[in-house]
Parts: sequence; C-alpha cells; structure tokens
Amino acid sequence: MRDLQRINRELDTARERDDHGAQVRLITAALALPESHPARAGYLDELAYAYEKLGRFQEAIDAMREAVAAGWDGELDDHPSAQALIADLLLRAGRDQEADEAWAQAERDDPRNPWVHSAASDAYTRVGLHRKALPWQTKGLELALAAGEDEGELAWYLTAERGQTMDVLGLTPDELQLRAEELIERQEQQDRESEREFLRRWNEPQTIAPQQAYIGVAWFPPDQYPRALQTWASFAEDYEHGPYAAYCTRLELLLRDLKSQGVKRLGLTPITTMTTSPGAPSTTATQNRPTPEPATPPSCSSRASSIHGHQSATSRAGAAAHASTRSAAFAPDESPTPPPLRHLTADENHETRALMVREIG
Repeated sequence: MRDLQRINRELDTARERDDHGAQVRLITAALALPESHPARAGYLDELAYAYEKLGRFQEAIDAMREAVAAGWDGELDDHPSAQALIADLLLRAGRDQEADEAWAQAERDDPRNPWVHSAASDAYTRVGLHRKALPWQTKGLELALAAGEDEGELAWYLTAERGQTMDVLGLTPDELQLRAEELIERQEQQDRESEREFLRRWNEPQTIAPQQAYIGVAWFPPDQYPRALQTWASFAEDYEHGPYAAYCTRLELLLRDLKSQGVKRLGLTPITTMTTSPGAPSTTATQNRPTPEPATPPSCSSRASSIHGHQSATSRAGAAAHASTRSAAFAPDESPTPPPLRHLTADENHETRALMVREIG
C-alpha cells in the first residue's frame, strides 16, 4: 500500500507537469501492484490518454480497450464515448478500415446522438478524408436541427463544417445546407437584437423613489454672487447676469419643486471664499445638514426669476426639475481657467461634502 501511495504522489506531480512519459512509467508500475486493482479501469483510462499525447496510438487503443473491459464508464473531454475515442485513434494510427467499422459501432451504440457524428466528422477531416467526413456531417446536422435549441450550438458548428467540406469537394450547397444556413443567420440576427436590447436596458437611467433620495444644493451668498458672475463666464451666461434676488428665487423654486416630488432630504450649502495661502484664494461649500422643508437661502427674496441653483444627488430623483439646468460644471471661457464648480456629493451619512474650488486671477 505504501508503494501505491508513493506512486500516486509522484503521479500527481507528473500530471501537474504534463509529463506524459512519467505518467506511463508510474501507471504501469501501479497496475503491477495487486492493491491497484479496484482502481484499474481509471488507471487504464489515464494510461490511454498519456499514450495518445505521446503519439503512441496503438498502445493507447489497447489501453482504452482494457479500460472498457475493466468496467470504465466515465466521460471523456473530447469524445462522446470510449468507442468513439478508439475509432479516432484507429484513424490516427492509419488503420482506416478498422476505424470505419469502429465508428459504425459507435453510431450503433448511440444512434440519435449528433455528437457521435460530429466527432466522426472531426476525426475524418483531421486526416484529410473529407469525402468520408461528409456523410457524418450530414447525419449529425439533421439530428442537431431536429433537436432544436437543445443542440443549437452543435447545429451552428456542423453547418460551418459541412459547408467547408462541400467547398473542398467542389459541391454546391444542397437543400439541407441552405436551410441550415438560413436558420443560423436568423438565429444570429435574433442574438444581435437581443444583445442590443440588453445594452439598451443596461444603459437606461436607473431611478429610485424620491423618498429615498438625498439632494444637496449649493448656492452663492450675496457677497459671493457678483464674484461668481465675474469669474465663470458660462455661469454668468446661464444666469443672464440677473439680480441676486432673482437668483435666490429660482433656487427656492427648485427646492419647492423637489419637495413636491416627494424628496424628503434636501441639503442647502453656501459657497464662500477663503484664502488658503497668499495669492491663492479658493471657494468652499460649508457643510449643512439636510433641511426638512424647502428653505430660502439667507438674504434671498422671494421674487420670481429665471436663475437657478446647483443641485447634486445620490440618485436621479429630481431629474425632471433639473432638466432645465446645466448639470455640468460651470467653466470659464478663456485661459487662464479656474477649475469648474462641480456638483456636491453625499456621503454615507447623507451629508454634503465640502466643495473646494481654486480661483485664479
């Protein structure tokens, strides 16, 4: 038993290294031990695989046949059955007549399985026997088409393989080939439409209920408003160089509009100027808690105007009210340019973070 355990440890290493020569040596040694007999079929299957990788096809055939005789009934990666593998190995060994008989047996074992026919097609094509590959492609394609969506990918594959084989043989597409190609084209068109629809839905704005939204609005106090008009040309253009009272009224209208949509949490943040170092004044938005009701900024009158404040939100709630605003940052028109005033964002506690904008000039 200790010898078998040692062999299995070395075999694990050989597998990791794809050392097929070591696999053959170690499995052969394991099979010589009586205690390996319960796992004999598995060892023989792996031995056939190692021989195949080494190009020793006759030995691979013998090992696979022994594995089947020992009760092996597992699944193979590249073949639908052990009989199909044996038939493929016979072809690769140059034993065409035996291979024909082996493939016929594989079909008798599982006549309604299009994967058997696809495997035979691949095997004959691989060795250049295209005329022998074509009947297998034809029968496999008929079975795959009859299976519908269950074998859709295989039908696509066999349609392409059969078309290439007919080209090699100088044959024109027959009714089956034309029907299959038309079906594949229709399916591909449907796939493209489904993909476009998926991307359209993926890119659609995702909304949440206004009651779950938190929106922060930044505004200029009266001593900062004239300076903002002078500093950011696009800001002044948006607000039409209007009076401060009109600017505040527009801001209040925006707050009330958001509140009417059901937004429960509104934050109001004044933007003020402070000096961080000599010759480098900057603008900051001080932090306020959300206001429970629409509020008019201090020093603002309630006269109507076309001027509005800046809003930022954790969701797309209030988008309708904000549709008339320029949601992008306000940028100056000429160099040197101060950085734009950007929307405020909200942190996890639904508070407005400070907004810092360096002023140049």
